[in-house]
Amino acid sequence: MQYKIIVDKQPMSNPSSEKKEYVVNIEELRVLDKIHDSLIFQGDETYVIRRLELSEYGVLSVLPNPKKEVLTDIDIILFEGDNYIYILNEQGNTISASYLIKSDFTENFPTKIEMYSAINQSAEKVLIEVNKKVDADEFATYLEVNSEAVKVSWNKISQYIQMEILNQLASLVIRDGSQSLLMALNQNGQQFFENNELFAEIGVKKVDYDKYVAFSVPSKYGEDIQNGMAWGLSTPDGKYWPILYIKNFHMANQSAGDFSGELVLNSCNLRLDGTLSGIICGGVKLYTASVLGGVAFIDENTGENLITVMPNTEIDESRLDILDKISFFRNVGGGNTLRIGLPNADNCTFTDDGHAFLEHLTVTGDAFVTGNITCNKVTQTSLAEQKKNFEKMQDNAIDIIKNIDIYKYNLKSEKDTDKKHIGFVIGEGYNYSKEVTSVENDGVDNYSFTSLCCKAIQEQQKIIESLQEEIRKLKEVSNG
Repeated sequence: MQYKIIVDKQPMSNPSSEKKEYVVNIEELRVLDKIHDSLIFQGDETYVIRRLELSEYGVLSVLPNPKKEVLTDIDIILFEGDNYIYILNEQGNTISASYLIKSDFTENFPTKIEMYSAINQSAEKVLIEVNKKVDADEFATYLEVNSEAVKVSWNKISQYIQMEILNQLASLVIRDGSQSLLMALNQNGQQFFENNELFAEIGVKKVDYDKYVAFSVPSKYGEDIQNGMAWGLSTPDGKYWPILYIKNFHMANQSAGDFSGELVLNSCNLRLDGTLSGIICGGVKLYTASVLGGVAFIDENTGENLITVMPNTEIDESRLDILDKISFFRNVGGGNTLRIGLPNADNCTFTDDGHAFLEHLTVTGDAFVTGNITCNKVTQTSLAEQKKNFEKMQDNAIDIIKNIDIYKYNLKSEKDTDKKHIGFVIGEGYNYSKEVTSVENDGVDNYSFTSLCCKAIQEQQKIIESLQEEIRKLKEVSNG
């Protein structure tokens, strides 16, 4: 194929009278996507680099190794300054010319550098391509301008940048070799895509009258979100380590409010500095308790202190306070104490060595004590207002007492050498009266037993008074 190469000081649209015309007879220079054959003029040598081959069926394919075809009797001389190089009557083809800029280095490195520039203009678009080869490394920049977009790619990678209209907005986008969207930048912010679908975006979002610089992922009402937002670290091996991220988030239905999810803080402590720093949730404030540290849970509506946790300090031991009047604290001696009430006032105090100190004790149910009870006075309620079904006892108390066997014994939890107790025994084979035992018949009803003894005394008193009367009468007869 014959190529007529024009070298001029002026562009093709306004040629000068000094333009030079060179005829080159070579096989057609081929182009496949971004791979093309090159016609190189370098020093005293002119040659073609073949990167493509045409099969017998007219199919272009990339050569595994480029081939060099040396041309003879071709000597293209450039003008000093700017040169306009084009192929005459070959519009629509890519024009490649190899040249070196004249400089102090031209004579030193003419065999190590190859540079190619090309301009292709048609009715649909304008293509500008600049290539450079340093030893075995190739570099290239590709610019395409058409009626819809401006496209830029470089270094022969499949991804490219393009200025275009996307969703009715002027956008700067990155696409891959298959034209799939990877990223877009416009007045709304920055959008990220996966398989041509929006994956995440960064930009200004408005909620009612408030504006936010927000990072968000697309979702639908009633949907469980698998992909989330994360803040984390990247390591040189290409791994990403999320530190703060959203997990298992459920987007509520449009008319509902059942949002749910987890905000995960991975491998880090959440540290809130300052006495006014805290967390508010469910009507409760979580704040720093004081300048000495600690954490306080406060009712957001009333300001009432709910729970305070204080660490060990120079002036006080570790302490847990609940509702202002309940404290659990470590003693100076190392023990632990639970106090209900204010110090130096009526309160209940329980220590971890088994002691309880209190002003009053009211038991509305049953109290079971396995040890001893020591007190100044025991009063059993006997008010008429608290009783019913009154029936005066007619049974002979003395007979009942006479049928009760009294024993001395030790409890099984005691040693054989301990002082023995005195009392009757409830059980099969022992004489006792259910009149003076508990409802479950497993203990003594001391009030009943005392009352029974009282009635027995009354009965005995009647006997004594009767006997005294008989003795008085006998004395009168004998003295008669």
